[in-house]
Amino acid sequence: MFPRGTVVSRSEATPSHILPAAPIAAAYRRARQLVRDSRPARCRWPHLRSRMRIRVLVQNEAGSRQKNSHNEKTLVWLYSEAVSHPYPFPYGFITGTSAPDGDSVDCFIITTRDLRSNQMVECEPIGLMEQFEDEAVAHNVLARLPGDTVDLTDTVKAALVAHVRECFAHVEGKRMSVGPFLDAAAARAHILTHTAWSTTHVLRWFMRGAVAGVLGSLPLAALCALLFRFPIPFVGYRSGVIAMVPAMFAALFYGVMGGIPVQAVLGGAGGAIGAWASRPDESRMRRCAFVVSMLFAVPGIVTLAVLDYLVGRW
Repeated sequence: MFPRGTVVSRSEATPSHILPAAPIAAAYRRARQLVRDSRPARCRWPHLRSRMRIRVLVQNEAGSRQKNSHNEKTLVWLYSEAVSHPYPFPYGFITGTSAPDGDSVDCFIITTRDLRSNQMVECEPIGLMEQFEDEAVAHNVLARLPGDTVDLTDTVKAALVAHVRECFAHVEGKRMSVGPFLDAAAARAHILTHTAWSTTHVLRWFMRGAVAGVLGSLPLAALCALLFRFPIPFVGYRSGVIAMVPAMFAALFYGVMGGIPVQAVLGGAGGAIGAWASRPDESRMRRCAFVVSMLFAVPGIVTLAVLDYLVGRW
């Protein structure tokens, strides 16, 4: 300690083992940034981190120089032509998608299995190969068959790059280039970005969800009566196994009296949301649309079961 009234410099007042605060804070920020940069990139949308299933129509077989072309919306074969380099893996397109060139998103299936042209297979994306054709974006999704454990090794990448560079060597002036290989999250984001989702799709899944919400109200009413209770017209609230069948007829009665539009709107909203969230796999979209539409129909049934708590006896 210094005697009172003594004037000391900053260097004398600060012990040598104590570092200034500013450099410590700067070093801490740099360390946090290094840790953050070393972590794998996270997908912005949580549901993209789960496994996505896609449906791929195989156009060209592995080892073949024959390039088949389809109407990629109707899946009708159009014509075939020869290319300069054999395809290293089965090649096709992801149904239900729309690429910038108007066709579907292209896909290589990384597998040693024998897949034939015009064969429809279910896959899961494992990566994305950035590709440019005459300066236009023509990225390829890289996928594998369910149950396979293949990875994007250097050998696989080299085979894909060699094919892209040599495939159209016979076309004068054709320019093909390959960018970096990205991970599965980037592939899933690319697929969703190019998944067709228009007003027509919304109405389609809304109508499906509306039907599921209305018809599903009958078993939901029976389940509500089994687990809790349900109002039976001209009888009152009943519960238990014996009340399940009357509850279904009661739900039908309430629907005719004005509940059908309510359940249709609730179920339709659930169907559209469920389908949108589970794109682009058609089978998964159907399952999710059905489940979510049923969940959205539950509040209408529960409201009837507790209506006396809300408005009194009715």
